[in-house]
Amino acid sequence: MSFLTSKREITRFRVLVEVAENQPAVSQAEIAEAIGLTPQAVSEHISNLSEEGLVDKRGRGRYSITKEGADIVLSRAEELEEFVEHVTDEVVGRVFVDTAVAEGEVREGDEVSLRMHDGLLHAAPVDEAEPPKARAVTEAAEGEDVGVAEFDGIIGFEPGEVTVVRVPSVEEGGGRSVDPEALTEVVEEPVYGVGTEAVVALRSADTDHRRYGVAEAVVEASRNGVSSTVVAVEGRVGSLTDKLGAEGIEYEILDAEA
Repeated sequence: MSFLTSKREITRFRVLVEVAENQPAVSQAEIAEAIGLTPQAVSEHISNLSEEGLVDKRGRGRYSITKEGADIVLSRAEELEEFVEHVTDEVVGRVFVDTAVAEGEVREGDEVSLRMHDGLLHAAPVDEAEPPKARAVTEAAEGEDVGVAEFDGIIGFEPGEVTVVRVPSVEEGGGRSVDPEALTEVVEEPVYGVGTEAVVALRSADTDHRRYGVAEAVVEASRNGVSSTVVAVEGRVGSLTDKLGAEGIEYEILDAEA
């Protein structure tokens, strides 16, 4: 029987984890506060765990977990991991509804194959879909949005990359010093401009671009497999690349040609 069916066993597991994480100097009051019990209840659990050889008392307020106790923690952590995997893959995957673009007419209940394209999930109706696949929970004509659930398999795609084109500050020539034709050759949509100098350069190159929420936009685009170009004034490149690095987004920095 799983320890998850017993409130007492769950509490004992949490006490063991608190001891293991904070040993050797951990008080019963600290454990009680961490897991929402009274100190008296924790004291009782500690005494029982000590008698069973799972916790070693080392004086007042000093406890450590034994090898046997560590084995219990490990086995129950593995059981928790299996339970979470079951919930994520088999439970949530069946009730969670995502939205895709229909590639052809889709009827409710149809099995569909899935793919990422242009940053959007697409669903194609097929008789015998291979993973990644799902089941349509709404109907849709080609090009319309369709609800899909009961996912099977992993939708594989490469995260988008970010190209950062650095424009000199106004003191160093600014946007007017950038060669419009050269800039056009290195930028690919979607394009973003950061700083007035960058916007001036993009306007000179007659390039459509967006100016606001740039860091958030390129991070979200990358996570959906879409690469972006950011034309940024030199003084604002660092904060942008710091954000990209923190989010694990790959990027390349180029200097705009004069």
